Amino acid sequence: LCTLKVKKGRPSQCDRNRIKFPAYMNEWLSHKLQYKQGNLALKYLMDNSHFTTHYEYVVGPHDVRMLDYVLVLDKNRSVFQRDFARLMKAFHLPIELRTMQSISSHHEQHGDKSNSSNTLLSTQHLTNQSTFWIRRKYVDDFEKLGFA
Repeated sequence: LCTLKVKKGRPSQCDRNRIKFPAYMNEWLSHKLQYKQGNLALKYLMDNSHFTTHYEYVVGPHDVRMLDYVLVLDKNRSVFQRDFARLMKAFHLPIELRTMQSISSHHEQHGDKSNSSNTLLSTQHLTNQSTFWIRRKYVDDFEKLGFA
């Protein structure tokens, strides 16, 4: 069934292992982040939440702030947990975060290394071109929201 949907020039579409290859990731990013089709592509990218910038969620047209509370989930889990607790307290909600074990770490503890970090792609696999397009697309996230 997959072979029926393969677009011209993209035979790797049916290869489930493709998500492990840096070249595929960079090709995919390049295809998604470059505005090759003018306004139609821009509209698609803006409507697709995977590509909408964080800044656009927080600040709307004419620099009007659209959200009262913004929690940043990054590597510093304790800051997020503190901010989440403050937000719940502000609204008198008895909700607490629980720490859960990820599926991949559970499998690793039981000897299955198929999902270990050495098989996943990360920022070290980005090409200079991919980094350029990411920085161009998310310039407001980096500059106005302080994302690194």
